[in-house]
Formats: sequence, structure tokens, C-alpha cells
Amino acid sequence: MKSRILFVLHIPPPIHGASVMGQYIRNSELINDGVFENRYINLSTSRQIGEIGKGGIVKLFRFGSILMKIVAELLFHRPDFCYITIAVKGGPFYKDAIIVLLIRLLGVKRVFHLHNKGVLSCQSHFPERFLYPLVFSNASVILLSQQLYPDIARYVPIDRVYYCPNGIPKLDVWQEVNQKNNKVSELLFLSNMISSKGVFVLLDACRILKESGVSFHCTFVGDWGDIEESEFEQYVFRYDLQSYITYAGKKYGEEKAQYLKRADVFVFPTFYDNECFPLVLLESLQYALPVVTTNEGAISEIVEDNRTGFIVPKKDMVALSDKLEYLIRNPSIANEMGRNGQQDFLNKYTLDIFEKNFVKTLHQIVGN
Repeated sequence: MKSRILFVLHIPPPIHGASVMGQYIRNSELINDGVFENRYINLSTSRQIGEIGKGGIVKLFRFGSILMKIVAELLFHRPDFCYITIAVKGGPFYKDAIIVLLIRLLGVKRVFHLHNKGVLSCQSHFPERFLYPLVFSNASVILLSQQLYPDIARYVPIDRVYYCPNGIPKLDVWQEVNQKNNKVSELLFLSNMISSKGVFVLLDACRILKESGVSFHCTFVGDWGDIEESEFEQYVFRYDLQSYITYAGKKYGEEKAQYLKRADVFVFPTFYDNECFPLVLLESLQYALPVVTTNEGAISEIVEDNRTGFIVPKKDMVALSDKLEYLIRNPSIANEMGRNGQQDFLNKYTLDIFEKNFVKTLHQIVGN
């Protein structure tokens, strides 16, 4: 008899790591080929990046609709377990905790796939210190990396933890990424335009590079988050960076791919406290780009310092500019790092590998 799984996960919009992986799971032939009896509910109450973490009547109604769908599934289809991509702190956690406690009340096993972190930093807060033991009690947890286990170690024993790194579709890009004719080094930032993703840290590093006489161009690609367009433009004009900096807007699909193909270095100076396993770094590895980033979440598992890029201290514009200048002035080393990263991607981070690992993980959970 097939195991019945109710998937409660994020599906775009908005586009972020958890929702992209949710879409991959929902569309996967391997995961949905009949080995399990799968049903799906979209957990997202936001429709755009700016709505994430905010309340409102509309989102309350969306949540109510999600809750009713889950209750109906639990009562009338009775899954063997419920897979849910919960948030672990703040308002989104309180919302998800209601769902989790309802699932627990109705006696259905829970499997959490965590694409975020923050339990360790919030466990002394109220009501988290009351809710965490209730939410995590007897639940299984899928983590993206062993480096993330300390965040939940107080509440989840190691024998109920499984590891499954993210993956993205493999593209045939090798020839294209080796046919660049850039007159100056192209730096690329690709993420939502959020302060904690390091947008202004990178702008400061670009200012230092300009003042040092380094020839470069940096493109920012992404949707506006907590940074206003006028704020970004004011900084660029204040330091006369118009010929060095371009904001290209949000790009998807082939349009986004064109920026990855043209880039020489990928820059991601994040200090976002929810950062775990950024898909954008997997994209940059696939396109054979050396990466300059920070040691947030499990990033150091994806980017190997001095081999596929550089790990710099968070919020350190001087260290960031130093590493960028090094790669700009040493293109052969940058290319070697990019090739190393692409090989890592092919060996560990393709969507095919993720799907196989994910199905294996589900079988392990069912078996336990």
C-alpha cells in the first residue's frame, strides 16, 4: 500500500528559495511517479516579496483558506504524514505553528523541511520557548546541511534528522560561459534587493574599487525588497558610480541566464539571518563563476574558500573589495575557481541529484 503524503509547501509567487524548491517538488516526475500518494497545498500567504513578514486582512483570509484546506485533507484523506516547510521564527512561525499544532492534534505525523533558521537565536523569547517544544516534539526534520543542525539541536534528536541539499536543473551552458568578450570585468549581484543581502556592502566595495582605479562594472539583478529604488540611485549618484553600476530589474528564465553568462564574478555579501542554502549560489556555480560571499548559514558548504571563490567577513566592504580586486586582476585564477565550482555543481547540486536524495529521504522517514 502506498504511503499517503500531504505536502504543505510554498509555491511561487513570490519567488524565493523555499518556493522554488516547492515548485520543483510539485512538478517532479520522480517524486510524483506513483511511489507515494501525494497531495499538495500551497502554504504561501504572500504574493510578492514585499508582503513577506507582514500582516493584513487579505493575508489573514488567505491563511484561513489554507487552514480549511488542510483540515479537509487531514479529515477526509487522512495522510500517513504531513510534509510542511515551516518558518521557525517571527510572525510566519506563529502562523505555521497553528497549522503544526492542528496536525499534531489530529494525530498525523509531521515532517518539517527547513529552508530557514533562527531557533537558536529565538528560543529564549516568549512565546517561542513555549511553542518550540510543542511544535518539534516527535517530528522528523529535513535539513539542507549538517551545518544547520545546531540551530534545532535542543528540540530534535539527531536520529530524527535527515539531510538533503537543494538542487537546480542542469543546463548545457559550458560552451556559452567560455565565450565572453568583456572589455572590463563584469561583477554580478543576483538576489532580491534587501539590505541584509549585502546590497549596500557591495556598493561600498564598488566605491573602494573605483577609488583604487580598478576597471570593472557591477550589475544588480533582483526585485525591490526593503530598499527603495530612489535610495539605491541616490547612493550611486552620490559617489559618481553611474558608469560602474547598473540596476537591471528583476529577471527570470532566459533573461536572467544572459546576465549569468556575461558575468565574470558572482558577488553575494549576505548577512541575512534566515540565509541557509541559497539557490543563487548553485546557479553561479553552474555558470562557472567564482563566488565572493560570506559564511552565513551553510554557504561555506557550497563555496569552498580559495578553491571555488572567497568567503569574506559579513558587512566588511574592505575585505570584499580586496577579494574582488584580486579576481579582477587575476582572471586565470578566477576562471580556474569557476571551473572548480562548476564541477562541484555537476557532482552534488543538480536537480536530478536532489530528486533522488529527496525520494530516498522520504523512504527513510516512512520506514521509521
